[in-house]
Amino acid sequence: TAAMSTAEEIQAQIAAAKQKLAQETQIENELGQERSAAHSRQYLRRQLDALRSSIDEKCSKNSAVRYAITRVNEDRAGPYLPTGVNCSIDDVPVNVIHAKATENIVGEEINCSKAVEAGEFTWKIR
Repeated sequence: TAAMSTAEEIQAQIAAAKQKLAQETQIENELGQERSAAHSRQYLRRQLDALRSSIDEKCSKNSAVRYAITRVNEDRAGPYLPTGVNCSIDDVPVNVIHAKATENIVGEEINCSKAVEAGEFTWKIR
């Protein structure tokens, strides 16, 4: 029992407890560094997410511009159409088309049904 322990035994227990406290303090410091590093990695992942989102947006806009250029090259759109050719959605600026195509963004899903049903774009999913 603790009451019957000798002074030497108690001193040995104190030394062991101090050593255990030092170990736990060291572990606490290491965990704090690991948590800080994890926060830094998380911040970097969000920066990468933002960049990827910007890239996706630019790709989408570029795709719409390519489509518009193809329509002009086919004489199906543009300011100098042959006589008798009717112009439709191509008279709408590309940024308006893009805004309409992406107005139904919910979380990680995009409802492109309006654009697809109207035949405004050929969508590619990667």
